[in-house]
Amino acid sequence: MKLTVLLVLAACLQSGARGFAQITISETNVPIKKVFDQIEKQSGYLFWYTNAVLQKTHPVTIHVKNTDLQKALDICLAGQPLVYSIVEKVVVIKEGPPKAEKLFSSPVPAPATIQGIVTDEAGKPLEGASIQIKGTARGTYSDASGKFELKDVEPGNILVIQFTGYVVQEIKLSGQEYVISKLSIEVKSLGDVSVQVSTGYQVIPKERATGSFVFLDNKVVNRRVSTEVISRLEGIVPGMIFNKTTSASSKGEYDIGIRGRSTLFANDQPLIVVDNFPYDGDIRNINPNDIESITVLKDAAAASIWGGRSGNGVIVITTTKGKRNLKPQISINSNITIGGKPDLYYSPSFLNSNDFIDIEQTLFNSGYFNTTLNNQYPVVTPVVMLLARQRAGLISAAEAKGRIDSLRQVDYREEASRYFYQRSVTQQYFINLKGGGSNNDYFFSIGHDRGRSQNVGDGNKRTTINSNYNFNLSQHIQFSAGYNYINQEIKANSVVSELLPSMRQLYPYARFANTDGTPLSFPKT
Repeated sequence: MKLTVLLVLAACLQSGARGFAQITISETNVPIKKVFDQIEKQSGYLFWYTNAVLQKTHPVTIHVKNTDLQKALDICLAGQPLVYSIVEKVVVIKEGPPKAEKLFSSPVPAPATIQGIVTDEAGKPLEGASIQIKGTARGTYSDASGKFELKDVEPGNILVIQFTGYVVQEIKLSGQEYVISKLSIEVKSLGDVSVQVSTGYQVIPKERATGSFVFLDNKVVNRRVSTEVISRLEGIVPGMIFNKTTSASSKGEYDIGIRGRSTLFANDQPLIVVDNFPYDGDIRNINPNDIESITVLKDAAAASIWGGRSGNGVIVITTTKGKRNLKPQISINSNITIGGKPDLYYSPSFLNSNDFIDIEQTLFNSGYFNTTLNNQYPVVTPVVMLLARQRAGLISAAEAKGRIDSLRQVDYREEASRYFYQRSVTQQYFINLKGGGSNNDYFFSIGHDRGRSQNVGDGNKRTTINSNYNFNLSQHIQFSAGYNYINQEIKANSVVSELLPSMRQLYPYARFANTDGTPLSFPKT
């Protein structure tokens, strides 16, 4: 029995020796990186260092056998301007302190360079993780090995480490110069999410709603910047079609189709319901910043609620309300959108002024314009008129040529872009206040929108005021009061809107104004 215990004890001691004395190296006058690589392979520890640090080292001579990691590192770094620290399974190599130390040290710790690595729970490096100093704009990203480095970091700062799909981690620095961040996968429970669908008469859970519908919450509605509600639905509601080639769309109005057309001669537009009441006004008057959610009812199930008026679909709009037991909250929203001028040079089939004048001269010499010129009041282009006056002897050939050559340099697209088109600018300003007590809630908002379109002279202004107050007299009785004010001004320059189609009938060297800006008249051929 004593012999058995002795053998077991000897085996344990030998196993322990193997666990702590596994480094065996015999090298003479070799680069220190080569020694690091051998230790890393034999020990399984990861080495962290920069090339700049290794450039300050000298060759190493080391002969060890079955030595533990720390002793091997002490021998390897003896006489080198380096120091090391071991953090879990990582050996951090950095430059050592200078030999000459200051007599007096500052009571405030100096900024340091923070290095680290970002991995998942299994230790796999995460490339592209965001590392940012909390409260500042300074930060960096992890490389393919999950490593990162931040210079001049103050002690006490907090590192915010984020990676898509993982829980955000915050690490407060308290003197350490190397950090290891292990991120865990973020788990979201779908069972906690409850989608409420408004039919215009009642709000019911998504599971109880029948028929085909699309529900859009406030985040989806505000994903696109626009002063109008309907334009924010374009491209995000399946089955909703915006017909932009009809007479209504040409007048700036909306022509909407939801899952096809249900009538030929009657009203073919969907029913608009705002806060449980049909809305017969201009949908463009509603400020989209006041909207909490939108539900689009798309099939015959809506007819059981709204009857024949729902034959073309129903758009149910729910505006924002206050909430009970909510402290007063103020929200401010402002944005500016700037657009460019129309590109009048887009058409590849445009005939420039020089070629157009050459054709006119050829046609004139062949007698093409003789019949027109024999009329009492001939309507011809300036070039044809100059050629006719030259032929009649009223002006010399040199004068006619000089004036025609000057017209060759004119391009009516440049003239139109200068006098009739501009950059579009849209501005939105919105502020709201909401809150509530134990048995009441309130909401108040003011919005002001202004903008100008690409056509000179076109613009719009809109001011909206919306408020509502709800007071619960009892469990089944509620008193509600609200105020809604809309003031909208729209300016339209019909001349500019009709100019672009009629420009195709103009000669390309037409001028709209003199050099001083005085408007010119020209024949419409």
